[in-house]
Amino acid sequence: MKESKVRRLSVRVPAIGWEAYISNERSKNTRAKISNFSADGAYLITKEQYEPESRLRLSIKSPLICFSVTGLVVRRDPYGLAVRFLDHSESTRSSLLRIISKFLAEKRAQRPFVKETPVCLESKPKGNFNSEQECFYSASLLATAPCSKDLSSAEKNSISKKESSLMICSAQRESRDSLKVFLSDSGKTTVKCPFCKKCHHTTVPKHFHNKPVMGKCNCGESFPVLFDSRKYYRKEVRLPGMYWNTFGEKDLMTVTTLSFSGAGFESGQRNPSLNSGETIRLNFLLKNSDKIWIKSDALVRRVNGNQIGVDFIGMDEHHQKCLGFYLMP
Repeated sequence: MKESKVRRLSVRVPAIGWEAYISNERSKNTRAKISNFSADGAYLITKEQYEPESRLRLSIKSPLICFSVTGLVVRRDPYGLAVRFLDHSESTRSSLLRIISKFLAEKRAQRPFVKETPVCLESKPKGNFNSEQECFYSASLLATAPCSKDLSSAEKNSISKKESSLMICSAQRESRDSLKVFLSDSGKTTVKCPFCKKCHHTTVPKHFHNKPVMGKCNCGESFPVLFDSRKYYRKEVRLPGMYWNTFGEKDLMTVTTLSFSGAGFESGQRNPSLNSGETIRLNFLLKNSDKIWIKSDALVRRVNGNQIGVDFIGMDEHHQKCLGFYLMP
């Protein structure tokens, strides 16, 4: 029972209609949205700047629960800040756990077959951990599969001490029923066979990242897999804009995919004179209430006809914040 409770405490679930009012020495009742939460912390979306290790007084309100708590800022990024609860009562924690359990039960009922597999991190030596090592990531902006270092006894028995026997080969096309698996920075992950439920702990070569592949378990069954190594949430959009190539030539474009680190767009020309590794200038309009134009240099990563993929470089802090808030759910 105790082991099960520890696993559940690490789960973060998205929060819909949750908000917090932040108070500290400088300001009182600053409103913020809650993107996701766990039994011990939450991720707050706010434009206000708060220093890491600072303490805040939070008044959290939602359709399900309302409570006040002291929060410790453990991380700050362009989207907002992650806080850890310090003095919430056992009854509040139990209520949060019941809400999380209900959400997970409803999610399992809607999706009888597992489509996402959590990344299992390698075990680290025990020691004193500081607050900077604790993170509560935004469920909408980053990979949201619940992750736990502790596996059930059945899963532990199914993982071999040696490298997994899972076979991986390229697939001709991407399937809608592909098993989506998130990769760690080192390319390691755990793939759970949807047929025999056996877990394969494996390292995925880079040429299989973000491409449709086929996995074959030693039970004899094959299934489509997509190994996702992206660090940021990618949003499907249709945003007007323009770009300038290395020679200063201007062309219209339509941004089709957008993330915090880069974008994909369709050039106005069928065969634009762009090459991988080239640096270009982008200017596109965010379709929000503020109607902000995002300007940034970009490095061309992919050219496929008029389909261009780029990484942002040198974007100023103001445009980073505007882009981060546009990508919020």
